[in-house]
This record gives sequence, structure tokens and C-alpha cells, in this order.
Amino acid sequence: MGENSRRHCWECLRRYVVCDSTRPACNRCTANGSLCPGYGNVKPTRLVWLAPGKVKSRVRKRKGSPSGSAETGELRDQGQAAISGPLRVTAAGQGSRIQDAGFGYIPHFNVYTDADALFHAAEYCKFNSMQTIHYLQQGASLNWRSHVEGAIRLVQLRGGFAAVANCKVLEPQLVLLCFMAVIGNTTCPAADLSMTRSHLIALDVIQKLYRSTLTPFQMCPAPLFAEIIRINHLRQRAVRYASQGLGAPNELAQIAHETLNRVHAFSPAHWASTKPRSQSDWALMGAIYQAAVALYGASALRSLSVLPPTVATVAPPLDAQLLQRLLARALACPRIRHFTLWPLVVLGVQAAHEGCAETRDFVTAQLPVLARHGGTYAPLTAKGVLEKFWTTGETRWDACFDRPYAFVMQIAVDTSPIMSSASRSAL
Repeated sequence: MGENSRRHCWECLRRYVVCDSTRPACNRCTANGSLCPGYGNVKPTRLVWLAPGKVKSRVRKRKGSPSGSAETGELRDQGQAAISGPLRVTAAGQGSRIQDAGFGYIPHFNVYTDADALFHAAEYCKFNSMQTIHYLQQGASLNWRSHVEGAIRLVQLRGGFAAVANCKVLEPQLVLLCFMAVIGNTTCPAADLSMTRSHLIALDVIQKLYRSTLTPFQMCPAPLFAEIIRINHLRQRAVRYASQGLGAPNELAQIAHETLNRVHAFSPAHWASTKPRSQSDWALMGAIYQAAVALYGASALRSLSVLPPTVATVAPPLDAQLLQRLLARALACPRIRHFTLWPLVVLGVQAAHEGCAETRDFVTAQLPVLARHGGTYAPLTAKGVLEKFWTTGETRWDACFDRPYAFVMQIAVDTSPIMSSASRSAL
């Protein structure tokens, strides 16, 4: 085909139109205001360099769209509308100009004042509890305590547990935060205990909250959970005396004996009789937590010399054997095995003593099973901590944990639907 034969220019080919093949530039491109790329054998690039300050097209603004000079009060109202009814708040006073500017011009990076922390505390508690569960389930235990403490601080800013507990929306989250904070204090060095006095002050509210909500403390009886809070506070008091070069006073030993006596006086059968269904499962878990709390109290308080090496009110070897037998039954039951992680860790600490090789084998075999069935990394973290502890030759409670851990398997913020279905299947 000759050079003068009829052919389309590159622009007409791109637009799928008939070219008039005029040379050197086609008339159709000229009529459309386009620069004709010609008829060369090499396809030209479509990049068009524009002079500085020139644009080819502009995005039209939507009619009625708010500009940067719009009233920031309207924007605040829109933000408040996103908050649910019971949690909706109004700003106190006129607010700050910095806050207004940040809200109006930087919607994704708002500038917040201390007052905003109070306003958003409830929403933060709800989100924070879910985020903390995620961290624990993925094994990111280095971060869990800062989130729990932050949420509890915000609760205190809003008037404390007694005030926030009146909000029905937050009941499950408060129960979960309390459980993680208290259980996390059991498996941490005594020098790193956190907020034990706050938990003790809020003990009555926590127990009332537990009785009024359907979210169980991992099936831990409320009276035994209260004793865990008291033991944690005793440990912190003992550390305070030790930091001053003083021994634990006799008062602490007396309180410790009274605490252990209450633990042994607890009746799992009577507690289970108050449950509407699956009373045998509740009785089994009550007995497991009774033995675990007794072992934790005796071991942790001995580690700080609050109790002497031999305590008449408790027999740790017998309690450890009983706990292992009870855990073997519970771990074989799909309905309740997810609630046995903390008691299993307590048993693992006791297995550091001589002659407990069988118990160590039991613990190391069951923790991976819990991780597989629960879909969480926490049991594997516990396995690593215990195996490292067993190689040290130490038997003291505080020698086991180099930093705070939270060995919990809370599979939901509100486990009442799960418990209800489990109860129905047991009938």
C-alpha cells in the first residue's frame, strides 16, 4: 500500500471515527480542537504537557456543599447525631477555637480537648473492650494492659463504676474490663500490680454488676472473684512494705488466713443450685475455681512472705491433685472447656515442684488443645511461659511471670446467647 493511500490518523482510530486522511493534519481533529497526532507507523504517547497554571477540566462543586467558612456548630451537630441516643452528649460552654478549627477543616484528624475524653468515654469503652479482646486472642499481650487501664481511667472520669454501671449498654463491657484487669493482676510480677485499690473500692459495685448481667466471669463464682481482688490487693500491700525494707506485718497474715478460709468455705453445689439449667456444669466450674483460687492465694502470698511456708488452712499438694482431676473432666466437655485457661495456668505453676512431672505433661498437652478449639493464641503463650519457668528450678509464684499476662479466653463480650444454647443442649 502506497504512502498516499487513505488511512486514519491515530486520534481518529482512538475515537473510532472516520478520518478524512488530510495531511499533514486531519480536518476532523482540527474541527474538534484536538492536536492531530499524524499518521506515523509508531503509535504516539497520549501524554499532553500543559503550561503551568493551565488545566484541562475542573471538578464541579456540588450545589449546597458546605465550605470552610460554614458554621462549625452545624458540623458538631452532625457528629453528635452519629452517637446513639443514650450516649449522646452536648458540649459544655462555648468550646475552644482550636477545637472548632480542627473539626471544620481536618475531619479525619480532629483536635480533641480533655473535655472530649469525657464525652467519648462510653464509646471508647465499648470499642476498647473489643480491641483488647482482639489483642489477647492474637497474642499481643504486651498491649492489653494499657488499653484496659485507659478504659478504666475513663470510667473513673465519668464518675466511677457506680455511675457508669447504670448504663445498660456498657454492662457487658464493664464486666469484661474488670475480669481482664483482675485476672491480669494474678499473672504478673507483684511489683507490677495495677489498680488493685481501685478494684477493691469498686468491689461491691462489681459484684452487683455481675449479679445483674448475664455475662459470667468466665463461669467464675462472684464470691471467689471477690477473693481474687482481695488477694491481689494483699500482694500490692506486701510489695509496698518490702520496698521500704519492712517485713509484712501480722495484720496481712491474718487477712490472708481469713481470705483462704472464705475460699474453702465456699460451696460449689449451693452456688450451682441457683442456676436455672446445667447445674452439674456450674458445680464443676465452681469446684475448679475454688481449688484454683486457693492455690493462687497460698502460692502468691507465700512468694511475698505474707504466709509462712506451711499453712494449716490449705494443703497445696492435695488442692493441686484435686484441681487436675476436675480440669480433666471439664476439658473433656465442649460446653465449658473454654473457661478453664486460668485454672490450668494456676495448675501449671504448681507443677514446678518436684514429683509433678505427670502434672506438667498434663498441662503441656491440654494448652495446645485449648488454643486449637478456641482459635486463640493465649494458651500457647501460657505454655511458653510455664515451660520457661519449669526450667529455672524456681517454685515461687512471682518467679513465673516476667511481665503482666492476661490468660483469658473471652470468646464474646456477652456470652449469654452461648450459655443459653449450651444450657438447652444439656437438657
